[in-house]
Amino acid sequence: MLTKNKLMQSQVITCITQLPLDSNTCLNSSMNGLNRVLKIKSLTSSQKNEDGQEQMYLNSSAIGLCQLAAQVRGCPYTNDTIPFFEVAPRLKVAARFMHNSGLINLRPDLNNIDEKNVIDLIRRLQRVFLTEGFAQKEIEWKVSQKELEKCFEQFFKEILKQNPGFDIRELVCRYPMNPHLMAEYAYSTQNEFAVSRDQEIAHIIYACEENQVCGVAVKHEITSKLELVRRYFIITGRQYIDSPTAFTDTSFVQEIKNLVEPHSNNTVTLETTYLNGLLQNNQFLKKSPDFKDQMKLLKMYMVGTDSLIRIGGTKPTFEVLFSRYSN
Repeated sequence: MLTKNKLMQSQVITCITQLPLDSNTCLNSSMNGLNRVLKIKSLTSSQKNEDGQEQMYLNSSAIGLCQLAAQVRGCPYTNDTIPFFEVAPRLKVAARFMHNSGLINLRPDLNNIDEKNVIDLIRRLQRVFLTEGFAQKEIEWKVSQKELEKCFEQFFKEILKQNPGFDIRELVCRYPMNPHLMAEYAYSTQNEFAVSRDQEIAHIIYACEENQVCGVAVKHEITSKLELVRRYFIITGRQYIDSPTAFTDTSFVQEIKNLVEPHSNNTVTLETTYLNGLLQNNQFLKKSPDFKDQMKLLKMYMVGTDSLIRIGGTKPTFEVLFSRYSN
């Protein structure tokens, strides 16, 4: 059973990647299943049948292991259906181990499960998680996550120190990967181009003085359609719930289109939905009754997903490009 926070995280991840939320795409469900598998001591139990004879059957631990194998087989984040995803070290190591050892092929069939061999494999996986190499990778992952969350909190703390609230608009640059090129090359060329435009795009956005932009941040995403996405969050101040928006000049969008769209089939869109459709409105006011819930969802979208999944390596997927109030 997932906590409310874990369920939100799973929903946000599938929203970003444009996949349905189910047992195959819920990484938190896979992580919970893995933790249970690591505690397995046996796969079978026995009970007497109607004739009084002992009869063996697969216990709940074995069924859980087979369910995890099915999840890892069907998960697009771990089976290379969508390349370039980097899942958390524990999941990555477990998925690779299950593929290499054959555990990935387990089915809930008593006659085709070698209990001793499977238990030995689980113990081997347990030992992998005790190695210095794995510990170092997990520490680095967690440290970068803490730094990312600190960056998010500082960014919005500065904005809310100067304003009772803020509005968010999103400018989205989509970079389709060429299916006729080798996957790694298609990704690297589009990614390098997209990243190289970040600072220039941010400058175009905040240089539009009429909008009084407080900050610009970017989220690096990838969809199930093999489309790189750079989602630029444009933050403007808000005084009251009924104040007119400070974001009134959209002329800068054409300048960004001229910068991005002549290359490949790239597109630039000023979104009309908020937080990729997860928020009903884009107004954040400190004294609003739903402010805490809004901020929790915003934090989950911008930085919370990185605790489970990143793109193209272990680098964070969120970056602050401009803050009016930074020292």
